[in-house]
Amino acid sequence: MTKTSNLAMWNKVNVTAPEYTKQASNGRYKFTCVDPMWQTMIATEMFGPYGKGWGVRDTKFTMLGGKDGEMPACMMLEAVFFYTTGATKHEFEYAVDMKYRPGDDCCKKLMTSLQSKALSKLGFSADVYLNMFEDVQYIKDASIKHRTAEERGSWANEVIAAIDRCEKLDDFVKCRERISMMLKQGTLPEEHLDAINQAIHDKQLEVIS
Repeated sequence: MTKTSNLAMWNKVNVTAPEYTKQASNGRYKFTCVDPMWQTMIATEMFGPYGKGWGVRDTKFTMLGGKDGEMPACMMLEAVFFYTTGATKHEFEYAVDMKYRPGDDCCKKLMTSLQSKALSKLGFSADVYLNMFEDVQYIKDASIKHRTAEERGSWANEVIAAIDRCEKLDDFVKCRERISMMLKQGTLPEEHLDAINQAIHDKQLEVIS
């Protein structure tokens, strides 16, 4: 199996729609959170209905700490995460924990955390976990991939027009590098890749000649 095929699923789900993220803070540093319902929708699109095509089973909650009548310090969730590709079922074990606070929906939060982090092992919202959302330009590029087909088409036409307007070699090089970066990051809409590459090829012949 080639490296490309190993990353086939990853490359389909690693780019997060910016509108389904938000900034959060734990008091020490800021970080980006992904809407768990959006992740659920994408996973359902990829694997099928929750509980059938993918999900969590064999859950086990454990209280940690809290000796001699003291309040437990933490709660841990251990479970098996499963998903299907074609007729094949895959699964792996995972565990998460959090500080225990009575009445704070710890069980619900742990289930959400485990689901999100297990999905991240398959590449879901990998850009968030790789801290790519700290780059403002990346956020703009990520939004392009999640636009409607019509909007992506209009964007591609604008890009091709911009390439065609390049009269100087330096301008063309900057444009080509910009497209190459989007391709590397996986934010370039795949259905327009051939047309954009053709525009780059044609312009390259023109500016070099």
